[in-house]
Amino acid sequence: MSKTSIEPPVPQTIEALKQKIDSLNRKGSKEKIGKRALKAIENMLDHPNETAVFSISALAEKNGVNASTLTRLAKKLGFAGFNGLQNIFRHHVAETHQYYSYHVEQLLNPQDPGVKEEMMHLVAREEMSNIMRLTEQTEASLLKKAAKSLVGKRLVHILGLRASYSVAHYLAYYLGMIGIKVNVLGALGHKLAEDLAEIKESDTVVVICFRPYTKDTVTGFKMARKAGAEIVSITDQTISPIHNKSVNTLIVENHNPFFFDNTASTLVMAESLLAEVANLLGEKAVVELKKREDLFEELGTEIK
Repeated sequence: MSKTSIEPPVPQTIEALKQKIDSLNRKGSKEKIGKRALKAIENMLDHPNETAVFSISALAEKNGVNASTLTRLAKKLGFAGFNGLQNIFRHHVAETHQYYSYHVEQLLNPQDPGVKEEMMHLVAREEMSNIMRLTEQTEASLLKKAAKSLVGKRLVHILGLRASYSVAHYLAYYLGMIGIKVNVLGALGHKLAEDLAEIKESDTVVVICFRPYTKDTVTGFKMARKAGAEIVSITDQTISPIHNKSVNTLIVENHNPFFFDNTASTLVMAESLLAEVANLLGEKAVVELKKREDLFEELGTEIK
C-alpha cells in the first residue's frame, strides 16, 4: 500500500511559511524551490518589515530576481499570487508593531532612501495599484451574489466603524436612494448593542472591516451570524476575522504603507456593489430615484 503525502495547507503565519519552505526543500521533494528564489524568500523572511511594504518590483530588484520569479515562488508556496504571500508579512507587521505610529515612521524614514517620490504621486500610485488588483481578482459572480443578497430583504444593516464608517455611510445613502430599506449600525450615539438586537433572520448585514480589525465590528459580525441574517463581508484578506465560508466575502486587498486606510479601492468595491443592485432592481430603481429627485426639487435641496 503506497503512502500518500499530505500537502501542508496554505501558510497563514510566518512560522507556517517557514515550515512550508522546509517541506518543499526536503530531500526527494519534486517541488524544490530554486536557489535564487530560495535566497530571495530567505532574505524576505530576514526583513519582514520591508517585505510588508515594498512593491513586488522593488523586492525583486533588491533580491536580484525578476518580479515573475517572486510570483512563481508565491504560487509554489500555495498562494494564488504574490499578494497572498505578501499578506503574511503585512499581518505579521501589524501584529508585532503599533500599527499607526509604525507606518508613520516608515513614511518619514523609508527603508529604501534611494526611492524619492512626491507624496501625492506615492499615494496615487498605491491607490491605483490597489484598484488594479481589485479589478483583476474580483469575480463577477461573487459581486452579483452579494448584490442579490441586498434585494428583497426586510432590512439591510451596514456595519463599518472608525475609518470604515465613511464607506458604510456612503453605501447606505445610495442604497436608500434606490429604495433599499437600510440601517447603519451604531451610527447614533454609539448604540451598537441596541442596533444589533434588531437584526432578524430575514435581513442582510454588510460588514466592512480592515486591519487593524475593530473589535466591535468583529463582535457585530458574530452576532449577525448568530441571528441567522445573510452577511456580506467587505474585508482585506481571507484570514480576516470577518471572513467565513458561510458568508459572501468581497476581498479588497489594501496595500497600505501609510498610517491611514487606502479608501479608493474600497469605494470602487462599494460603487460596483451599488451598480449591481441598481441593475437588479431595474425600473424600480429609476422610480425610487425620481421620487427623491421630486423631493429635492420641492425642498430646494440642491443648487444647480
